[in-house]
Amino acid sequence: MALYQTNELIFDLPDSLKDKTHHIFSLTDDGPSPFTLVISRHSVAVDETLNAYGDRLIGEMRKALPAFELQDRTLTLVAGEPALRLAYHWGQNGQKLHQIQVTVFRIAALNRKQAIQFTATGHDDISPDWQSSFAQIVASIRLNKFAEAVV
Repeated sequence: MALYQTNELIFDLPDSLKDKTHHIFSLTDDGPSPFTLVISRHSVAVDETLNAYGDRLIGEMRKALPAFELQDRTLTLVAGEPALRLAYHWGQNGQKLHQIQVTVFRIAALNRKQAIQFTATGHDDISPDWQSSFAQIVASIRLNKFAEAVV
């Protein structure tokens, strides 16, 4: 069993369960928020690279999101580890949604590889203030000792 830790608690997690945790931070309780931060986790193949992951993700978004347009794709660092930054927008219900997404890989339980994504979302645009806040959040990330990052 792997030791699983959250802000509120620690528990033993059976190895057969996959971590697909999502953390959602919003400015509003109901309805659309001008800015939302979502942290999610996804399993990835042990031999998949950040660039290959980015290619796959962009391909999936092109198929799934109407009027998808990639604005920026950059390799960067998160907590001193390689990370992929994507900025893009698409149309949904007559509204333009913008996202900035930063992904870092780590080794999860049983040497499984996991992508951790930090996604900022804004309607119509992400204001310069919220872009700055998101950059500060990403710059403040520290990986827990049990969250070993990998390329």
